[in-house]
Amino acid sequence: MTGVRFGTSLLLDPSWGGVHGAFKLTRQLEHWGYDYLWCADERFGRNIYAVLTLAALNTTRVKLGISVTNPYTRHPLITAAAIATINEISEGRAVLGLGAGASTFFERQGIPRPYPPLTAIKEAIEVMNPFLKGRKIDFDGKSLKFRGVYLDFESRAIPIYIAARGPKLLQLAGEIADGVIIGSLASEEGLNFAFDNIQMGAERAGRDISELNVVFWAYTAISDDEERARNLVKRIVISSMWSSKTVIRELGIREEKWKPIEEVLCNGFQRGLEPSNVYSAVYEMLPEEIFEVWSVSGTLKTVEKKLKMIMNRGVNQLAILPMGETLNESKAMQKIFAEKIIPRFR
Repeated sequence: MTGVRFGTSLLLDPSWGGVHGAFKLTRQLEHWGYDYLWCADERFGRNIYAVLTLAALNTTRVKLGISVTNPYTRHPLITAAAIATINEISEGRAVLGLGAGASTFFERQGIPRPYPPLTAIKEAIEVMNPFLKGRKIDFDGKSLKFRGVYLDFESRAIPIYIAARGPKLLQLAGEIADGVIIGSLASEEGLNFAFDNIQMGAERAGRDISELNVVFWAYTAISDDEERARNLVKRIVISSMWSSKTVIRELGIREEKWKPIEEVLCNGFQRGLEPSNVYSAVYEMLPEEIFEVWSVSGTLKTVEKKLKMIMNRGVNQLAILPMGETLNESKAMQKIFAEKIIPRFR
């Protein structure tokens, strides 16, 4: 497993003034041995480029990534200029992750997605790559059209990853991206599904899949109590299952287990209930196998065993989203993971 890298989310206090915690936290995470720090550009959190600037100024080694942004809420060229700025500040440590964005977020906030993710992400990468290399570009696509645009400062190529669970975006990652972020498909069936589609896209482009950096994005909870660990990840497991319901039968979840859950979720959303209330309605219906399929949760021994399976499948980086009841618990989990898990895979 030589060469495996480890990443984690940069978690900040949601209260007023919490952004100042980035100074200490980024130094801690780098000191603990993480190789990548990832920030999410979703919902209405703090501006990630401001946060990544703080991270860049307080670290020297770790890569600084966005996992993920989308091609809708910001124009792709605005995103490219912003990540190029972070790359300059960090002296070449920036990584950009693109994804579709959570559909429920767009629907609730009335933000349009005029083109499907496959088209929008593909065209975003097609314009970003030459743009970041300083070329003047013309583009006449479906979602993007412009002539003679160029970056107004010197830049360099920046790795662009695609985050995906669906087959078309996984294939697109294999075809045109520098890397792929697999969204917590933690079963052997789910990993095979992901790698098969990545391979399909790579072959279509005449590429070798070994050219890609493959990141496994893990919903992670570590506890001496297996049941408590599952409780910590259950909300994000349910929301991810719902957003990926079109492929859920490919992931090793039996039809008879998923169908009743799907019916309750469909009924709740059709009635216009708040997502938190819809999700909580199915918590008691979740069989243990669903947590096996969709998370890396349990005791240290359980987590280590799951990670060995994931790494053996060909993942280059394991990035954890620690799920605690409080922010302090999540940060403590990052430390435990760094002290107890990372050394076993170095």
